[in-house]
Amino acid sequence: MDYVASLGTEVYAQGRMIGREVFSYAAIVSLFELCATFDCLHLAIYDDDHCYLMDDLTNYLRVADKDLPNAVVRADPPSPGTSVIKVGVCCDKPGQIMDMTYMLERELGNRLMFMPSGDKWIDITPTGVDKATGIQQLMHYYGVTADEVMAFGDSMNDYAILRFVGHPRVMANACYTLRKCWPVVGSNADHAVQRALRDVLDGIL
Repeated sequence: MDYVASLGTEVYAQGRMIGREVFSYAAIVSLFELCATFDCLHLAIYDDDHCYLMDDLTNYLRVADKDLPNAVVRADPPSPGTSVIKVGVCCDKPGQIMDMTYMLERELGNRLMFMPSGDKWIDITPTGVDKATGIQQLMHYYGVTADEVMAFGDSMNDYAILRFVGHPRVMANACYTLRKCWPVVGSNADHAVQRALRDVLDGIL
């Protein structure tokens, strides 16, 4: 299986890595210092093998794409020699995810990109890196164009890839913005993605 991982920082095709981006250490330190000024923001930093948590594990909500593998609680970011491929911030103050995202973008948007993911997490990538840049590398590898590509999404961290591909589709359980921008195929609980792919293979869609 080919895949774009960690929000576009790692791209694999035919079993080998064809793209990889890592975070600037200076940007990580600036993010760490900024998050430390808000008691509702809890920083998680990932390398290939570990998730480094800047707060107690109880402050983080585990979800499917943020399962906190091999979690290590630290008082400060990992060393400059650590290749950081993914960063997230868990916001535990109800209703503040958009405000916190806006603040982070205003303060560090020249170095990092911030995308709400659900109602608790803010996904972060190096500036200029997202799921769209990842899928673009796969497209270049196989020689396909955007109008030959379909993508599915449910959260704002999918916005870039949905905007980029020729056939964007969103889930019925997606956030309001995505549902207003692109065709809705149904809920993930109802296997809507599988049905849509079957329609493509059958020549219906």
